[in-house]
Amino acid sequence: MAECLTREPLSGSLLCAFDETGRVEEAAAKAGLSCWTWSRYQAPWPPDVRADNVALRLPKGREALVMSLHALLARAVPGARVFVFGANDEGIRSADKPLGAWLEDLHSLEAKRHSRVWSGRLAEGAGPFRGELKDWEEPLELEAPGGPMRLVSLPGLFAHGRLDPGTRLLLEALEELPRPKAGARMLDFGCGAGAISLAFARRCADAEIHGVDRDALAIHAAHRNLPDASLHLGDGWSAVPDGLRFDLIASNPPLHSGKDHDLRGLVRLVEGSRRRLTRRGRLTLVTQRPLPAGSLLAEQFSRVDIARESRSFRVWTAR
Repeated sequence: MAECLTREPLSGSLLCAFDETGRVEEAAAKAGLSCWTWSRYQAPWPPDVRADNVALRLPKGREALVMSLHALLARAVPGARVFVFGANDEGIRSADKPLGAWLEDLHSLEAKRHSRVWSGRLAEGAGPFRGELKDWEEPLELEAPGGPMRLVSLPGLFAHGRLDPGTRLLLEALEELPRPKAGARMLDFGCGAGAISLAFARRCADAEIHGVDRDALAIHAAHRNLPDASLHLGDGWSAVPDGLRFDLIASNPPLHSGKDHDLRGLVRLVEGSRRRLTRRGRLTLVTQRPLPAGSLLAEQFSRVDIARESRSFRVWTAR
């Protein structure tokens, strides 16, 4: 995408989404374009601008792609040049299908290095677009351990529209733990829309709940579901205020980078939890069975147990 920007005859402004490398923004500056960026690590929704050009790094999942296109195209002028780019194993080759509803002169601008750039122009009269974040909020009622759970979710969030098997198993384990003391302080590490926090709040109505997630869209959904919680946007422990100690840290930690397992988040969670628990505090997390969570926990905690397990997942508790 950066190479394409250096040779395409573009002018005016560029609204660039999900380029976490910064290379597309750098190329836009070299091409003489003013540039606005949208990163889900910083804001749940793009800035309210009018862009002459749009560049979108392909998000994960068709629903997230459609939502992102609505958000960006609502901020593009008629005739704006629109680019969508990504890797073949991310699904970029079929990304032209939703684009065809709004773009004219849609074509593959570049295809190499196992990647592709789609290009087109925003058609006159295209839309209407659902250009506000509230337009995408979906109220759900999910069957969960302890009873039905009502929450708001958004396309692009982990397990959108359902309770994933790992989280379900974790909630079953939490239901079996001793009921928390009044005023217990809990941290939902990688909180997503807040399903784990909601389950804990049902067991301890006066709990002090904290959540942390690096995805601003997740934090937005969690605010809708837990208006009284303290929610922190950032990459792990650095976003959690120093000095806080928790009676429970619960997590279904993110364990993938693309399609590959990435244990760095699990290691940071485990290593940081020991100094953030109260004397009788407990860390409870769920992972896929083959992952070495038990040995990682045993390096930090004196007591490690399997609280619950299925064919695919294990729930670990450490004190």
